Amino acid sequence: MGFSQPVVAVAVTEAKMMKATNKHLLLLTGAALSIPAPGLAGNVPEKSVISYQTAHYKEDSLEPNKNVTGGPADRYEISVNKFSLLTPVGDNATVSFDVLHETLSGASPWFNSESSNGSPVTTMSGASIAEQRNEMAVKLTQFKDAETHSVGLVNSQENDYSAQAFSYDYAIDLSKKNTTLSTGVSFSNDRIFPNQSTPLHQNSLEGIDTDKKTIQSVYFGVSQNINVRMIGKLGVSHTQLSGYLSDPYKLFDRRPDSRTQTVLSAGLRYFSSGHQAAYHLDYRYYEDDWGVRSDTLAFKTYINLQNKWQIAPGLRYYSQHGADFYSPFIPTGSSVGNDYHSEDFRLSFYGAVSYQLDVYKKLDNYRLKFSIERYESDMSYSQSNPAYNNPGLINFTMTSIGIDYYF
Repeated sequence: MGFSQPVVAVAVTEAKMMKATNKHLLLLTGAALSIPAPGLAGNVPEKSVISYQTAHYKEDSLEPNKNVTGGPADRYEISVNKFSLLTPVGDNATVSFDVLHETLSGASPWFNSESSNGSPVTTMSGASIAEQRNEMAVKLTQFKDAETHSVGLVNSQENDYSAQAFSYDYAIDLSKKNTTLSTGVSFSNDRIFPNQSTPLHQNSLEGIDTDKKTIQSVYFGVSQNINVRMIGKLGVSHTQLSGYLSDPYKLFDRRPDSRTQTVLSAGLRYFSSGHQAAYHLDYRYYEDDWGVRSDTLAFKTYINLQNKWQIAPGLRYYSQHGADFYSPFIPTGSSVGNDYHSEDFRLSFYGAVSYQLDVYKKLDNYRLKFSIERYESDMSYSQSNPAYNNPGLINFTMTSIGIDYYF
């Protein structure tokens, strides 16, 4: 259930919504949306930086009319602490270390059923989930002329899931540093070993003692200086997952043992000297062979203020077409049989809007950061016009505080 992205706010969001499912794709899609700006591939950082960030994520309680018991139900609450170090090694290399500790508690949707009016209601797992996760990552980057080579290793451990991942990234500046080409590959070997004592696992459709999953990813990207104030970016990534891809803690959940995912991304960066602001516009299209398709549009503005303050408000819109085997519930009198089936809201038809505000303050060798995000999901935001709102859809608030020290 863990995550490995450098940005805690984004990582917590996605990782918790994708329990034991394609977490290392997040690394890849993040890379595709964050392709190096032209002229940066061969630049060695001049200073070391130590960073600490803490984040708190809390989902809204499930509304009584969506809960089979007719009462509210608390959901996930997550705390994350992350320490990072980036330092030059010699004249043409850097090494970075990341250590992360995460605690999670709360409840999640177990299965859906048909209510008296025909709409789905959910049965929650109860406040039985309490987990911790520890992750360590190291990355070595070499800068040579206009080229950059990076090799990374990640090890993530939690009570019912472990992952070891390897990544290689390459970037090169061309056309007098007006163009940057980048590519990368990653491989993850994951193990799933559900808690045997929980009734959620014992009563699941596909109860397992232990199983494994592999994830292989590749991406390509290009950044281009359009003029002195504007940069354009394009990227594509492809990921192949194989192994156990179902959720062992959901009652009716049987998914294929392979999944192929493709992401296309595009972005623009524009700086206005008159407004002392940078405008970021990003679009991402996702599809896989399970039938899931999604569109993401994000806009963010970085505004420089007096006395070394900076604010960055952002808005993100997401719309998803659900998986071919998704159903909001099993109709009364029916059964799953041997067919693929999932009631997971993460595979449903829905849309979401999130609002974010980052605040930065520079103090000599320090930089402080505060971030707050509000995320709301509902079928009314979806372009697919689903018949039912999945009762498991989440709304959450997340805050984070961080400090960087340069030396």
